[in-house]
Amino acid sequence: ENGKVALQALENSFSGDQTTGDALLKRYSIRYATGDASLPGGFMTEMSVLASDGLNLGKELNDVSGEWYPKCWPKVDIDVDDKIDHLVKHDVPVAQEKLGAIMAEVMKLFQSR
Repeated sequence: ENGKVALQALENSFSGDQTTGDALLKRYSIRYATGDASLPGGFMTEMSVLASDGLNLGKELNDVSGEWYPKCWPKVDIDVDDKIDHLVKHDVPVAQEKLGAIMAEVMKLFQSR
């Protein structure tokens, strides 16, 4: 049962028309970098940044709020499945809503030109 939500999301991403936003592969990440690697600053649509209202910009992965980058080295967090399930159920929908609002604004700008 652990990881079931993430697995279902992955399976759903492979069904249907791969050119639509709903069908595109969603990334639920286990980090393969050390915790002192940093997210970039500036404008970006990284889910962990969107969900935090930009507070995660430029932070080291160990300091990012939320469970966006569970570690897998030197060993995998014992509760990684639960962390990813929580992420998929609670944090990803928030980030997706914010991304939708950003993309709507971008499209308005393109259409006004």
